[in-house]
Amino acid sequence: MIHDRALGGNVTYLYLADIAVHAVWDLICFTCDGKLNHGMMVQQSVDPGLLAECATNIALGIIAVMMIYRNKEKIVSIWDKKWSGR
Repeated sequence: MIHDRALGGNVTYLYLADIAVHAVWDLICFTCDGKLNHGMMVQQSVDPGLLAECATNIALGIIAVMMIYRNKEKIVSIWDKKWSGR
């Protein structure tokens, strides 16, 4: 992560810009997808592609949690070194 002073205090504005771009992306996805009505799925049946996508996302989430859990000590040590102020 880039330190706040390296950008002259503009890191907060970068985060806000990222949040704004993400919000616009979500708006486009929710308004252009024919299977969504006001952000809710209105499709009567689940097609194989949607089922495969959901299963893949769930599997990736489980793998990510397992990787974080296995490397917890490394993550904590890196975090402590980064934010200890030394």
